[in-house]
Amino acid sequence: MLKEPQPYVWVTNLQNFSVEYTPYVFISQIRMLPIIDSNLKRGVLSVCRKHGIDLATPSLIQSVDGKSTTVYPE
Repeated sequence: MLKEPQPYVWVTNLQNFSVEYTPYVFISQIRMLPIIDSNLKRGVLSVCRKHGIDLATPSLIQSVDGKSTTVYPE
């Protein structure tokens, strides 16, 4: 990743139980994009875990008859 222009992060979506962020970085070797992307995501996950930030999102479970709806984790 290049130091200039500087990387930045945008809030790209707000959900009921989450905020979606998109990091933007600049690279000089496009062929390295998959590796850089993977390393960036792994780094974000590692920092979140280190600081106790839970990235799990609840799953909505709804019965077939539509009468009961449960959100996990509670």
